[in-house]
Amino acid sequence: GFINMRSEFICWVLLQYPDQRTTLQFVSLFTSFLTTGFVVASSDKELDTSKHWRKQESLMFGYVPKDGASRQMMASVSFFTLYKFVKVFSLCLLIASSSFRYAAGLLTLEYFAILAWRESYGNWRMYQRGLDGVGSSLFAHFSLYLSLLAAPFPL
Repeated sequence: GFINMRSEFICWVLLQYPDQRTTLQFVSLFTSFLTTGFVVASSDKELDTSKHWRKQESLMFGYVPKDGASRQMMASVSFFTLYKFVKVFSLCLLIASSSFRYAAGLLTLEYFAILAWRESYGNWRMYQRGLDGVGSSLFAHFSLYLSLLAAPFPL
């Protein structure tokens, strides 16, 4: 939530003001990334091993093996931690090193690239009847994109 986003703001401060760097800031930032990676990976594992979800959505859930689940958990924590690090660091680097107009242009380009990618395999519309129109689907995509920028793994 807010505390997690506040601690990730340290990334921008570390890039913008190198003379004010402290060890505590690096520890705080790393801890923020690691805890988010662990929370996302563990909740993903819990959902995937749920009998209800494996029965309800068998194509989406059921990839965590019964043997070697701890290795899969470590790989997931590593992946989600590194993904969040790269996303937040690149966003902070973009904002710290360029003008606002340039950053906004690149973020808009990324928004449309993700939209085109989702549209290429037919997954850009909402799945609820009445909300599957173009306007509501674009609004939902925009909202999800903003949440990915603010917190790559909103909980």
